[in-house]
Amino acid sequence: MLYYLDFGHEYTLSLDGTSFTTFVAGEPADGQTFSLDRNRDGKISRRFEIIALGKPFNFTGSTYVLSGRGGKLVLDVSEEEVSQLPLPPNLNVGEQALTFTATTLAGDKIDFPSAYAGKIVMLDFWATWCGPCIAEIPNMKRAYSDWHHSGFEIIGISLDGKGDEKKVREFLAENEMPWDQVFEGGGWNISLGRMHDVSAIPFVLLVDGDTGSVLATVSQLRGPTLTKTIGRLLREKRGEVAPNTDDEWAKLESEWLAASDGSPQSAMEALSYFAGQQRWINAASFAKQAWEASKHDPNVGLFAAPVLVLAGDVAAYRNLCGELILKSKDVTDSRTATYICKTCALMPDSVDVSKLPTSAFIDELEKGQTPREYSAFRWGLRALLSYREGDVNAAKTSIENAKKFPMTTLAAAQDAAVRALIERRLGHVEAARDAQNIAVKLIDELQQDEASKLNRDLWIARVLLREAQKLP
Repeated sequence: MLYYLDFGHEYTLSLDGTSFTTFVAGEPADGQTFSLDRNRDGKISRRFEIIALGKPFNFTGSTYVLSGRGGKLVLDVSEEEVSQLPLPPNLNVGEQALTFTATTLAGDKIDFPSAYAGKIVMLDFWATWCGPCIAEIPNMKRAYSDWHHSGFEIIGISLDGKGDEKKVREFLAENEMPWDQVFEGGGWNISLGRMHDVSAIPFVLLVDGDTGSVLATVSQLRGPTLTKTIGRLLREKRGEVAPNTDDEWAKLESEWLAASDGSPQSAMEALSYFAGQQRWINAASFAKQAWEASKHDPNVGLFAAPVLVLAGDVAAYRNLCGELILKSKDVTDSRTATYICKTCALMPDSVDVSKLPTSAFIDELEKGQTPREYSAFRWGLRALLSYREGDVNAAKTSIENAKKFPMTTLAAAQDAAVRALIERRLGHVEAARDAQNIAVKLIDELQQDEASKLNRDLWIARVLLREAQKLP
């Protein structure tokens, strides 16, 4: 059960001429704590930015105390002086990591980060009792195996308590964790934890051993994509640029294949990387891998299909469509039906459109029950299906309906390409050329955006534009 007060108070404290704002739910009471964002970074440090009612604190050079009197909050200069607390460490990407000296469980002395010149090193604060930390061990082992020989190191810093050294050693041996480990035996109160302001684990930083700058933080250093992140940052550190020959791209593709764990997620990461670089042939091998590994998931199929078409692997694309049609017999969900229909409509004469589960999304669309944010996309798909069936007038009506709804740049690019196809079939050369030019402009714009260039709807727009450009 969670209990929330529905009111509170905001206070502004003036400490040595500097104003700070804080908030407390309900009325201030004994034991109440207040948070002050001292370094204005939008985060609160439990160690360096918390005030307790009735206890002296020194954030700015003078010692103050907050107390409650008559239901009001009062700030006084404290009779008891305490040392000024330092600001929380700034460990965001691009900032300088903290330097320290430590001794590993193997008895080796570490001077961090100077001992790691030419490398990148990950600090991993963890404990044997921490479930999320343990869940990350396979990802760390994978990254370490893939990139240790190229200059990737890990320093584990255990938050296990006094008397737990034997347990930590046994855990490391059992889980085959070969990297350096530091054990102080002080739990949350270890010196390295205090200086890094660690209040939750896993707490992870990736640091450049030459410059000492933070390269990545915990949000980028968890999960199965860890090895990909480490590989990319190592390449950036070495100043490597994107390959510029087919042989170099093939070599990079081999590296990704070697690093793959055979899962749909791993294949999709590689697919997106190469597709984002418009390396369609390289991406196609991962498209097929993702499709098979996902057991023919229609959502994955919609990623794989445009890549296969753009790579010129028509046989693989048609095989994918055939397998999707087998799955489509009992589909009633409009989203799944949309995935299947969109996938199988990317090329002319690839499938019998009458075998697609079109009614599962068209009925909803024509009754006005489709969410508005999807309507422009789905009317565009409705137009494309009519076009594939040879009913160009119905296609023209549907593409006009798409204009009635909010349209993202991705939807606009796709619909412009579909419109170019329709106008060309109707013999409206000038209108077709205008629509085609709009599609080109929008696709070029989207390609400049790091997120959009990895979006399958951009790849689909490319497929349809390419078809329009080939029409006489």
